[in-house]
Amino acid sequence: MPQTEARTPVAPKGTERIGRSLHINLSTAELYEHAIRAGEGLLAANGPLVVRTGQHTGRSPKDKFVVREPWSEAKIWWGEINQPISEEHYLRLRARLLDYLADKTLYAQDCYIGAHPAHRRSLRVYTETAWASISTAALTDSLLAPACCSRRTTM
Repeated sequence: MPQTEARTPVAPKGTERIGRSLHINLSTAELYEHAIRAGEGLLAANGPLVVRTGQHTGRSPKDKFVVREPWSEAKIWWGEINQPISEEHYLRLRARLLDYLADKTLYAQDCYIGAHPAHRRSLRVYTETAWASISTAALTDSLLAPACCSRRTTM
């Protein structure tokens, strides 16, 4: 099955499944169609997608938590921004999140973080809305594109 089709979610590491259905690496055009069909936004003159983001926009610098463990202890700059949580707390939050997402339609983008090929890392970003998946694709490189011409999506 092509990556662009909705499918029953693949089990992420340590989970049985995530979401009711999962759209993986859809093109910008396909994401526009999903967003408009779902009532997430409207097309403005000349084609941009206009959405309402709600009251929570921008960064939330005090909403970042990292599991404090031997591996992370010396690698994280702990403080007001990078706040520690226990592994038990993380596992409870993760269980609540997976329960919340169980009946949702989700979108996923396979991306790289970091610019240099020798140092970048792969990351799958899940979103509840097609428009947020467009933003994710616009900010990252796709894992699916050849290294010489990584996909860039413009907004």
